[in-house]
Amino acid sequence: MFAGRGRFALLWRSRPRVRRDDTGSMPLALLVTLVGVTLSAGLSGVVVGQIKDSQRIADRVAAVAAAQAGLDAGLDRIRQATSGLLTDLPPCDQLIRPPGGSAQPAYRTSIGYFLIDPAGFAGTLGPIGDLTNLNQLTAGTPVDTLLGTLGKTVTAPLKAGLESAVQSAVGCVNGVLKQVPLYGLLRSTGTVGGTSRTLYATYTFRTTEETIPGGRIVIAGTSNQLCMGAEVRSDGQKPRLMALPCTSPDDQIKFIYPRNLNLSLAKSRTTKLAGAPYGTCITALVQTENAPVYLEPCISPKAPAQQWQYEVNQQTYYGTNDGINRSGYCLVMDQVGVVNSPIVLKSGANCGTAGAAGKAFVPDANVGSGAAGINTGQLVNFEEVGRCLDLTEEDPNGGYFTNKKLTPALITYPCKQSFTGSVFWNHKWTGPVIPTGDYKADGTISTTPDKGSFIGQTYCLNSPGVPNGYVWVSLCTGNKPTMRWTVYGASPVGTEAYQVVDNSGLCLQAAGSLGPAFQYKTWSEVIVATCDGSGVQKWNAPRSWNPSPLTGIQER
Repeated sequence: MFAGRGRFALLWRSRPRVRRDDTGSMPLALLVTLVGVTLSAGLSGVVVGQIKDSQRIADRVAAVAAAQAGLDAGLDRIRQATSGLLTDLPPCDQLIRPPGGSAQPAYRTSIGYFLIDPAGFAGTLGPIGDLTNLNQLTAGTPVDTLLGTLGKTVTAPLKAGLESAVQSAVGCVNGVLKQVPLYGLLRSTGTVGGTSRTLYATYTFRTTEETIPGGRIVIAGTSNQLCMGAEVRSDGQKPRLMALPCTSPDDQIKFIYPRNLNLSLAKSRTTKLAGAPYGTCITALVQTENAPVYLEPCISPKAPAQQWQYEVNQQTYYGTNDGINRSGYCLVMDQVGVVNSPIVLKSGANCGTAGAAGKAFVPDANVGSGAAGINTGQLVNFEEVGRCLDLTEEDPNGGYFTNKKLTPALITYPCKQSFTGSVFWNHKWTGPVIPTGDYKADGTISTTPDKGSFIGQTYCLNSPGVPNGYVWVSLCTGNKPTMRWTVYGASPVGTEAYQVVDNSGLCLQAAGSLGPAFQYKTWSEVIVATCDGSGVQKWNAPRSWNPSPLTGIQER
């Protein structure tokens, strides 16, 4: 039975208390502490090791990124060589480093130049380190001597491979390449912390203009039946330049016209035949009346005997003795109208008449733009290849368009040429200069007549500001927004690279492919249109232009 609340409390209070004994607690606490400290010490080593491993992995990743930045820097240096001069290319005896030199992450980039594809040389060239050392080998330093200096030894097969690679390398003298290379091998070592990684990549130079499609050069007055072509010979003699049927194989009649003003067989540029690494070119070693003209190995970078100035309005190819002045001789069929007639040099009345049978020549647009480009002040359309921005009929007022449309239009016309790079005013444009390190610039684009009734007045490219509107010129007065343009170079965004954009965000475009409403005679009229990244909206893009031109990227 329940005895009541008071009874229960009394019994609890009357129960004897037992004293607690802490004997042994301190040793146990010390043991626990010792075990904890021991485990912490062991685990700290593991944790520190893991942190170091993670840091090493992060450094390796960052080192690759630094090496990639070095490849990009080397590519940028190569792309800046827009003049085609060997002096503009990065020297093969100098390193490329980040601005400031000691920046982290750091890279050191070197470039080796070759006449054959060096993509397979990365492993072979590894023992010599920076490719600047390659220049010592091309200068005659024995492989063993260089390796001894570097403290390296290699196997006999690797040494033989290294010596073989040197045979196709192009060296430098006083920082300038001895000859035009066809390929560049970029080596970039990125360093972060104590970690280094090395990447190699191959760049294909387009000095031989393999990217120019190439086309026929039709002989006037032959009803498009005869074209300039190369004789086929089996006796080992030099092939002559001939008037061949335009149905002949492309190997014989397809030519390109690169910026050194060669006329070379397109196929020979891409096959790189033995003894002719730069292709075969139309050559006139002797500039006299009725002198024969042959196809011979192209001399790089250029030779007067292989240079030809195409006078577009006269449809005439003129030769030169010095690379500066015309020699007075031009290309003409020896026997006008006769199939397989040799093409020789003639002078006087034989030269300079458009449409003259056997004496005038009409190249396809795909033959190329010759020397036209940024260095001559011309704007070459990328898609139309051999066509340049032209102030139509040399008339800023555009009166000849009155019966066709209310608004006149500029056109794209066969690019005018000269041995000196000075072309007629209606093809010569002055525009904003893109600063070093940037890829675009803003300003006006203008031309100044130096002949005729408009002499001395400056006319600016003027946009209508509406899609598919015709572009014309106006006197450069009033600082009008319609005269402001943004000119792009090698933009990191491929679609906008090499565009010319007006104040409304519309792109300059050669519009002939849109139909008769956008054509003047047989030429494309020029408009502004919604930017779409197409080739007809790109101007002065290098024929080698490629958003990702480095190939064969590999780590060694």
